Amino acid sequence: MRGFNAGGAAERINAVVICTTAPHSDHSGSVSLNPGDSGLANGPCNDGQVASGGGFSSTSDLVRLSSSVNQASTWSAGATNQAATPQTLTALGICPTVPHHTAFRRGPVAAGATGELTVLCPAGEVVTGGGGSGPNSTFMRDSAPSGNGWRIRSTNTSDGSKTLTVVAVCTAL
Repeated sequence: MRGFNAGGAAERINAVVICTTAPHSDHSGSVSLNPGDSGLANGPCNDGQVASGGGFSSTSDLVRLSSSVNQASTWSAGATNQAATPQTLTALGICPTVPHHTAFRRGPVAAGATGELTVLCPAGEVVTGGGGSGPNSTFMRDSAPSGNGWRIRSTNTSDGSKTLTVVAVCTAL
């Protein structure tokens, strides 16, 4: 986990790992972003697999993430390149062979505010991953397990209300 603090106050960064003994495979995909461009990188799973978790990387601290989330059989990462040179965004999908499904929730975040959303897995299931997304004018501040679900926090930098989506990836015990 690596981050860039553009503010004047100290901030904390945390890495979270969810471990399992289930067999899995890693899949990645990259996209090149020109200065000012937004784009989506995808780490697609094999047929019949669901992305239970994943992440992203970029070649610059000025590639600002707006989403890192399960899209059924793919882990997707969306970002905007605020650097003066082309940069690369890479998404990594973690794809287990045991059945998983997703739970999601949508909610608003006001202009200039930071919003938080949480979604829980159904009773009898456990969270194995998760993520969230919002439009390009929102920037992810936090994406982590919360109880038996997933929580995101995202800041809206636009002058209008935006909609965020949080996703929990769940599997039966």
